[in-house]
Amino acid sequence: MAFGWPQNIPDTLQEMCLNIFVKNPEALATITEGNRYTLRPGIFLPQEICEGLLKAWRERPEELTDDILYIFEDPSRTRLAKVNLSQTSVTNDGLAYIQKHTLSDLCLLSCSNIDPSRLLFEMLNTSGYSLRTLQLGFKDLHQKSYFSELKCQMSNGEQFVHNDKLTIFNCPNLQCLSLRKVSFKSCPLLLNSVLMPLNRLTFLDLYQCELKPECFDFLSNVPKLLSLSLAQVYLPKDKIDKIIDSICKHVKGLRHLDLGMLDQRSKTNYQDPEKILSRIILGLPDLVSLDISGTNLAGEKAVTPESHRLGVRRPNTKLKEEESEETNCSIPGLHGKTLDFLGLLNCANDACERESIPAKLITGDANEEQILLSLQTYQDRSSHIIVALNSLYNLFRRSVVRNQADALDAILSCMKQHPKDWHVQISGSASLFYIVKGEQMAHAPRKLRKKAIDILLDAMENRDDEQTMLRNGFLTLCHFDIPHEVLYCYKRLVKILLGAVTPENQDHLVQRIGISLLNCLACQVDGTEKRMVGELGVICTMLSIVRRKLESKVCDETLEVSWSTMWNVTDETPSNCEKFMDGDGMELFIQCLKEFPEKPELLRNMMGLMGNISEVKYLRPRLMNQKYISKFSELLNSTSDGIEVSYNAAGVLSHIACDGAEAWIIDSPRRTDVLKTMVGVIESWDISAKRNINYRSFEPILRLVQAYDTPEAQHWAVWALCNLTRVYPERYCSLLEKESGVEILLALKADPRPYSRIKELASKVKGKEEKENCLGIEED
Repeated sequence: MAFGWPQNIPDTLQEMCLNIFVKNPEALATITEGNRYTLRPGIFLPQEICEGLLKAWRERPEELTDDILYIFEDPSRTRLAKVNLSQTSVTNDGLAYIQKHTLSDLCLLSCSNIDPSRLLFEMLNTSGYSLRTLQLGFKDLHQKSYFSELKCQMSNGEQFVHNDKLTIFNCPNLQCLSLRKVSFKSCPLLLNSVLMPLNRLTFLDLYQCELKPECFDFLSNVPKLLSLSLAQVYLPKDKIDKIIDSICKHVKGLRHLDLGMLDQRSKTNYQDPEKILSRIILGLPDLVSLDISGTNLAGEKAVTPESHRLGVRRPNTKLKEEESEETNCSIPGLHGKTLDFLGLLNCANDACERESIPAKLITGDANEEQILLSLQTYQDRSSHIIVALNSLYNLFRRSVVRNQADALDAILSCMKQHPKDWHVQISGSASLFYIVKGEQMAHAPRKLRKKAIDILLDAMENRDDEQTMLRNGFLTLCHFDIPHEVLYCYKRLVKILLGAVTPENQDHLVQRIGISLLNCLACQVDGTEKRMVGELGVICTMLSIVRRKLESKVCDETLEVSWSTMWNVTDETPSNCEKFMDGDGMELFIQCLKEFPEKPELLRNMMGLMGNISEVKYLRPRLMNQKYISKFSELLNSTSDGIEVSYNAAGVLSHIACDGAEAWIIDSPRRTDVLKTMVGVIESWDISAKRNINYRSFEPILRLVQAYDTPEAQHWAVWALCNLTRVYPERYCSLLEKESGVEILLALKADPRPYSRIKELASKVKGKEEKENCLGIEED
């Protein structure tokens, strides 16, 4: 069953325009002397467009820089209210341009280039009166920041009041504050000073902050608080009672409380957990949402025979009518109170698996619904989503995930929010593999499939040294329609693949899959992409792999596909053929023939490549070497891989011979002997033989049809057309007509120079009509 997939709706005109502007900012702006973008004269952008542009740029966070933000420097011509700069490379200078606007929402999470100095906080306070939501989270915020300056001052006895010039957040109308990864342990009073002017605050997030039990007096400053998150905040077990008392005393109207503390190595175990939870429930009468993930606060009630795990169903036992709701509650400390939400992810005693959990929504790992809700709820917390992603991966391996649409959306969102966390990337990509290879993925719209590809490429670029990530990414990409679904990011993907398949890579699976993907990318594209791949170094890389295989005397799939890749990228691409010759490729060809003479797939791929090189007129003199011509002549009689090796050898010799007797500058083997042998071999082939070859153009063959000075080359070319059009008429008859092949064959038929067998074969070249050849002669 496939359900929940979004419709395949194209981008709106506004979305398309925004994306064009993001890719081509010069359409809106000019570049100043300082290489900053400034809005063109006469252009005024409304808030919806400005915020849309920022959102579109955030999809390419590495491109959202100070120079781009200068577009919004003039608030009289641009307007911003809600700004999210998380994970961008913006600095304090770029933020200064944004701060000229009347901002209501500002997010600066994971902004590694912003310096949390005193100037930053003074800048924030310039728009402090309009701010309603502020999210801050800088690496080492408490070590090299304005906070550390304040700690020193407070340790000297200085006090702060609301109108003091040293007020940290002069944002009296602020309602939501996220302050992440800050240590208040060395100065407990600092948090009190932070919150002193924020008495309208209703939402406070202190994720991963370091607090002392004494710090909790800060809650007296925020009496209107409705949501308090202390996720990943260490709460000393011997002080937990005092902390709970402070919460219940100062913010009695709290509706959401998060005490989750996930540690993948162990659970956070408190003494008398049921008693602690009971105090929370009784002390916060308005509480409807509670998260105790990673702790033992759910108590030790044993799991009943019925399990919430997917696929486990046991007969329900009817409860006695007189059994009270409280007795039926499997979380003792809740006293039977039903919550809207209860977080039980990674709780002790498998709390999420119990029956009769008194909550409408539950996070955990007991079943698909709990896992997906965990991923949706905790997307901004890597500690939580790593646990949830691992649970989802295990679910994919042991069972069936029904709602893959929501699973895919959640995985991509988590990977997008944590691009530098390789645990998230690896766990996410592992589950992504199962979704992409599954049947439900056929229902995914084009935009969602593209998003999955983009996020995979981001992950592989960020961790190009992580073999597990590369393996997951390559295996997943194999299940997309290559190359058609990646043409928009063709160059980017080729760079990733080439970086991963170097001979030095000891992960043979990564190397093998990477080369196979390169081969797929090369075999169905035109000359532009082939030239680009060559310029990026694919020939050099493949030749290096061949050398390494020769050194180790190993002929495996990697070696065979390396030659196949070179065969594909040299097809009608002279520049890549030249790179092969310049890279000493012919000597490697001779060595492979000597070292691995009985490998049909290898031989076929190598000879296909030789055929491409022989089609390039200015390279053919470099093939006029006794050693090479002798090998090609020997291979005329090869029966390896059907007729393919012999066929390609004859094609190579036909191209070389058509340059004339004067170009045949070697004494042995003689041109006449080679051509005589070649004609005899051609006549031995079955005209109805099935082929393992794919021509995108007949142009090289049609040139040989017109080589009247070398009828033996004409013989090979006309035989090839006759075979291909008769065995695969639906593919090749129209191609022949499209490239004026019919007219060329008619001219050959009328010319007295070709011998009769050539004309006989030309008469048998299949036409588009069922019973006619291409010359319009009806067949029996």
